[in-house]
Amino acid sequence: MKPYYSEDGITIYHGSCFEIMPCLEVPCAEIAVTSPPYNLVRKWCESPGPNSIYKGLAKHYDEIWYDDDIPEEQYQDQQCEFLKGLLETCRSSVFYNHKLRYAIKRAGRVIHPLEWLNRFPLWAEIIWDRGGGMTHNSRRLIISDERIYWIRRPEQHFPQGYTSVWKINPGNDAPEHPCEFPLELPSRCILLTTAPGDVVIDPYCGSGTTLLAAKGLGRKAIGIEIEEKYCEIAAKRLAQKVLQF
Repeated sequence: MKPYYSEDGITIYHGSCFEIMPCLEVPCAEIAVTSPPYNLVRKWCESPGPNSIYKGLAKHYDEIWYDDDIPEEQYQDQQCEFLKGLLETCRSSVFYNHKLRYAIKRAGRVIHPLEWLNRFPLWAEIIWDRGGGMTHNSRRLIISDERIYWIRRPEQHFPQGYTSVWKINPGNDAPEHPCEFPLELPSRCILLTTAPGDVVIDPYCGSGTTLLAAKGLGRKAIGIEIEEKYCEIAAKRLAQKVLQF
């Protein structure tokens, strides 16, 4: 299995995490920090408005989002299988970012990640306070939070004094990606549960922010990304001699 990028202890594989993860050694990482596409059924969502952070990309809206539209039951089963495999891949914890989804013209109800995550050994639930919302909808409150689920008790723990609410503004270092992590988010997860030299894995690595955080903190990392355009963005960010934190 040939990597798309491999340098300074950081490796990126281009392909589906469901195909690549079974080919990795078990375990191959200390922890995982990751965020899947949320199955938002984007085709039913409105195009970016004049105040959207994606207004400059409106003409390319279909290109910047993942193919993110499967039946919800199938999505939840898929994510359960994914997490089972990821827990085998890691010696210790998995940090899994997801959001609550409100209706999305699909079920007329809130779809909560605990609908499938309650099958796993949750250690903590972290509320990510994004400091504001991306869209304004007069029929709802502006949604400004997501969740980070810390799954399985850590093998090692380095207290940092964090509470269970993390106020971190969204990232903007890779605007080509529609839902980039802010660098501080994976950095906190890595500092809490790993030592220098440990390996961090992100099977939905996107523009490579988790990998960049690992590199900046003296860790190794494995990333998997299904879209080649994001592999290229991640590789370019990692190849920079001066990390853009």
